[in-house]
Amino acid sequence: MNVALAHEGKSLRAFLMDLHPHIDLTVWQLRAHEGHLHVDGRRVYDFDQPVRAGNRVVHTIAQEVEPDVSVNLRFLYEDDALAVVSKPAPLAIHPCGRYNRNSLLPLLCHVFGAQPWHPVHRLDADTTGLLVLAKTPSAARHLGKQFEARTVKKLYLARVVGTPQSTHFSCDLQITNAPGKAGKRTAHDANSGGGQLLAPAFTEFEHLATLVDQSLVSAAPSSGRTNQIRVHLAALGLPIVGDDSHSTSNEFTSGRTSLCLHAWQLAFRHPADEEMLQFEDSAPAFAENAG
Repeated sequence: MNVALAHEGKSLRAFLMDLHPHIDLTVWQLRAHEGHLHVDGRRVYDFDQPVRAGNRVVHTIAQEVEPDVSVNLRFLYEDDALAVVSKPAPLAIHPCGRYNRNSLLPLLCHVFGAQPWHPVHRLDADTTGLLVLAKTPSAARHLGKQFEARTVKKLYLARVVGTPQSTHFSCDLQITNAPGKAGKRTAHDANSGGGQLLAPAFTEFEHLATLVDQSLVSAAPSSGRTNQIRVHLAALGLPIVGDDSHSTSNEFTSGRTSLCLHAWQLAFRHPADEEMLQFEDSAPAFAENAG
């Protein structure tokens, strides 16, 4: 876990709780007592110690290996400023949780050397499809501003359990800012209260096809909340096929099932000349039999 500038001067306790709010502090204390928690190579004894930007917090899990991932990454476009790839699943973008070397950025560095790769948006480890990688800091800033301003056009394909009541429908339920005890986000009405920090979110959907008791839908999120499409569809009673964590009370565990969610189309302005670039990935296997 790398300490970012936002956590400069905060206590180690605050840093860990911000990054992993679903993990109780007593768990970290036990791991430190066992000698499995270090900051820049120094064993942790005091959780009140301040952390500094650039510190590396290492949690060692004995007798554990990283899960297998898919490395079938396809480059669809590349120039001096950016690359657009089709990401397979399961494959996390950043080292996190159970994934360290078996994640996208370390794999790219392993293949291409220590070149700068800056993901400017997120895809869940279990989500396949289009991902933009900036190759320079200036391109990353330009593209990041487009995502923040919500001018980037994104369209996903999802196979869900059930049949929507309308061809076109939407969801504007707010989403929790942090994962809960099971490690997942939830959706709430703006007036539901409960003391949780909520972020506004909006997703438009279209019912494209039906196959027996399942349906193929497209999803166009106008905001970029973590797990937004998964949470909204589950809240509408249309959980994504393979998304056991949001459709049931199961804990969130990446790679456990094959998630039927695919980042299908993407359009944005090139950071060098403002030209609009549009991309469409091939349809995933889960969409081929819907009709």
